[in-house]
Amino acid sequence: MWKVPFMSPLPPFNVGEPDEGSSLAFSPDGHYIAVAECNGTIRIWVIKFGAHIRSFGGHTEEVKIAAFSPDGAKIAVENRRLGHPHIWNADTGTVLHTFGEDNARLWRAAYSPDGKRIAGVGDNNLTIRIADAKTGTPVHALKGHTEYVHAAAFSPDGKTVASAGNDKTIRVWDADRGALIHTLKGHEMRVYSAKFSPNGTAVVSASADGDVCIWDAEKGALLKTLKGHLDQVKWAEYSPDGKKIVSGSMDKTVRIWDAETGARLKTLTGHTDGINCAAYSPNGKKIASGGNDNAVRIWDAETGTLLETLEGHTGNVNWVGYSSDGKTLASASSDGTVLLWEVSNL
Repeated sequence: MWKVPFMSPLPPFNVGEPDEGSSLAFSPDGHYIAVAECNGTIRIWVIKFGAHIRSFGGHTEEVKIAAFSPDGAKIAVENRRLGHPHIWNADTGTVLHTFGEDNARLWRAAYSPDGKRIAGVGDNNLTIRIADAKTGTPVHALKGHTEYVHAAAFSPDGKTVASAGNDKTIRVWDADRGALIHTLKGHEMRVYSAKFSPNGTAVVSASADGDVCIWDAEKGALLKTLKGHLDQVKWAEYSPDGKKIVSGSMDKTVRIWDAETGARLKTLTGHTDGINCAAYSPNGKKIASGGNDNAVRIWDAETGTLLETLEGHTGNVNWVGYSSDGKTLASASSDGTVLLWEVSNL
């Protein structure tokens, strides 16, 4: 076990062999975490005690956690190699239903805010599939991307979906009709992420071309191009109040931007290798980032001051996220572990 000044690391969760990666999801109330193991097992843990309370089996290949449903009653589980996304009852561990098609290889999914639908991303047929979350019945197949799709996200009202792909585009879809509304063009290389602003009026995208772009979600117009990163940008998202944007890049920096003017407010330096992910705390006062230097760093979102460097991973940190109450930070790494950190003292 390692020691982090002023921090209390919780028991590490071993979720697979090195280089296999890991995935996890917090329950909406922040009390539980679901962890996917590379042997096809899902385990649920109580964060407060670090206790394992439930395991789900049934998959025969590597699985990935998609998300808890908004009410915390169900978990969407992805099988990246075989397809067959499953919806599990989070209390009993029983499979409720599957959705998608055998050849779709759906491996990333997101619930709509009301929990009624799921958008699944597949990399074989370049299609985003929307299914009824209760029954698994297909609702729409969103076709238009011409290369690998990296991500899809619902708008806060659940009426639209934004997707990002290797074809250099972001596409905005009508989730009710399954129709393409806008194709957002402006990036010169693959787009890694597309996320809505908290009020749903804008989309921010991160690309391998080194740019972060802000788009009008209703008109499909490019509003701002945020330039300054010197290498590909793997992650960008809005602050909880929608006034700022944080981005993480392979240039080893985290940058904070004014979401209205596009001005760069802060450049956060301290990582010694590229950055894969960044996340605001629920109150917007802190930013956590993870990178290929195997470290998680926590920053003051207002001043840009480095508050803590969390060490313990032995591989790239690919995902960071806060629990809903902001007291726990989770980090997932290619070393096959998920680490939980008690950060309420920061």
